[in-house]
Amino acid sequence: MPRSNRLLNRGFCALLITQFFGAINDSVLKQVIILAVASGGVWANQLGEGGQAYVALCLTIPFILFSGIAGQIADRISKNRITVLAKIAEVGIAALALGAFFAGNLWACLVVMVLLATQSAFFGPAKYGMIPELLAEKHLSKANGSINMFTNLAVIGGTLAAGKVYTHYSSGFQSSESEAPINPEMLWVPGVILVIIAMIGLLPSLFIPKLKSFDQPQPIDFNPFRPYAQALK
Repeated sequence: MPRSNRLLNRGFCALLITQFFGAINDSVLKQVIILAVASGGVWANQLGEGGQAYVALCLTIPFILFSGIAGQIADRISKNRITVLAKIAEVGIAALALGAFFAGNLWACLVVMVLLATQSAFFGPAKYGMIPELLAEKHLSKANGSINMFTNLAVIGGTLAAGKVYTHYSSGFQSSESEAPINPEMLWVPGVILVIIAMIGLLPSLFIPKLKSFDQPQPIDFNPFRPYAQALK
């Protein structure tokens, strides 16, 4: 596909929207769990003091472990294909979140967060790598700035929405020590929201133009740390 001389062409707009909804999902999931494990939350005693730090680790560690591998894959497979596969995976992960939140199981929700962070780690290199394939060189700085702006807007929007989502979710628990659900229908709320956002984010990814793959002579190195060491040499 020839690179476009227009910044807001179909492919780049589709990428912006796809990225926006993916970042919202990450933010909503993280903030709902953080609110749940914070003092006074429905899972306040399950991770002990400073439980929010463990939530942040679940979001951070997959990026450290898989970003280098994801970058190598993005150099070999069409980046629009990676994007579509990542968004399909996000829908499946959101469906797992639906079950985890309804069950009221913190540990299952943390596993879902690790999976969603892993999905984001594999999407990241394809996302940034396809920009030079979609746009002329003169638009690259503006394009990267637009991606960052949409990401920050999504994080802010997701954080604000998470408070409302958590309010509905927590109403499904009694305030007593038993924490037995009294409004089970409210336990569906976070998962349903995540599934809807993931499905909305999948649709624009289908409009990203087909991009060519590149043959690389070296096999993929699955050591998560070696790519970083080589990059620093």
